[in-house]
Amino acid sequence: MGDFPLTTSDDSAMLVTLPAGLYTARVSGADGGTGIAIVEAYLVPAGN
Repeated sequence: MGDFPLTTSDDSAMLVTLPAGLYTARVSGADGGTGIAIVEAYLVPAGN
């Protein structure tokens, strides 16, 4: 992948295996704060 490297302590990532389907991403601040979030989803080929 490597499209957008994680470069600061504010960056986070998770790798999960999900069955095919439709999903919704919900983002909230850890302290209830507001701000801007970018949520990206990638298909990672098996074996990577």
